[in-house]
Amino acid sequence: MKRIIFLLSVLYFPLLISCSSDKSNPIVLPPAAINSLSAKVNGAEVLFNVASVVKETHPDYTDLIVTMTKSTDATKKIVFNLEQLQTGVDACYYFVYTQDDINYALEVNNSFVANLTTNTEHNIKGTFTGRLYTDDQSAYVDITEGAFNITY
Repeated sequence: MKRIIFLLSVLYFPLLISCSSDKSNPIVLPPAAINSLSAKVNGAEVLFNVASVVKETHPDYTDLIVTMTKSTDATKKIVFNLEQLQTGVDACYYFVYTQDDINYALEVNNSFVANLTTNTEHNIKGTFTGRLYTDDQSAYVDITEGAFNITY
């Protein structure tokens, strides 16, 4: 009988020590996509994955001109301008979505909102949503769930 208990103990012990609690193995989430911009344009998901950021230095401030393109589709791009180091809904003052050589732009007093949540020396993050119009306002696109994270 002692041998049976000893044998069961020997077999059970490795199983006991091989188990671990969830606290010792935390879930590691993947990092947010860097140098990407995603949005739904008229309901269709669009991902821009090539970033270009140009700095224009002025006496009292520095502008950033951001161009996002798709590596797989040259007919679509987004260009937006903002003042470096400024955050909030007033930081972005120019926003254009181009598709098939047609520009859809931010119009004065429309419902388009871009919100910069991070704007540091080398990183910008934010969200955007709303409606952009052609120059003659004969056509528009609705953009929802827009988000970007760009390191430059």
